Amino acid sequence: MTGLDAERDDALRRARARWRAAEDRLFPVVLVDPDTYRRALYVVGLLLEQLRANTTSLDQLLGLDVDPAPLLSTLPAGSVCDDGDRLTLEAAFAVRDRELAAAAKRGQRAAAIALAHAAGATWVDLEGSWEAVLSTGGRHTEMHLPTARALVATIDPYSGDGPHRLELVVLDGDTGTPVETTDRDRAFADRAEWLAQRQRWRADIEEGR
Repeated sequence: MTGLDAERDDALRRARARWRAAEDRLFPVVLVDPDTYRRALYVVGLLLEQLRANTTSLDQLLGLDVDPAPLLSTLPAGSVCDDGDRLTLEAAFAVRDRELAAAAKRGQRAAAIALAHAAGATWVDLEGSWEAVLSTGGRHTEMHLPTARALVATIDPYSGDGPHRLELVVLDGDTGTPVETTDRDRAFADRAEWLAQRQRWRADIEEGR
């Protein structure tokens, strides 16, 4: 990672923390005042409409965070009119940030699926690393390309019903986005049992069961 990349990532982290904080501060306050609530939703909606039309990257969003004048100039006169509306603005940034991050994740999944098909693979990793999950915990998703069925394996030491979890889901075969859940969703207290069940479910998928 270059110095510029690190600087950009640090700026994004700081901006995201501020955007989330603004969102957290805004909506609990406006809920106690119906008029303020309606106005806030209206302004956030206006801002999001413009952000969706004119921002396709996180860098663009960061630029508008630094200088929101181009964004605010597109709004009807009087819709944003005081310092308190900085919260509304940053709440809109928080929503658009999540949308852009989700779109980027979908793009990464679609690219991984396309590459796996081209390589003649049977399975493709879509989220996390199996080795990393085994060593440090987290979440791993791998999809069976012929059926678009996916195994989601998770280690969460803070889970109350067992730190190890397995879930079988059906994904869109081209984009890797969820299509439906199944009744296969189990938590395990024992790591060895979790690993053995993962192998059984993997075999079931490959054999069409």
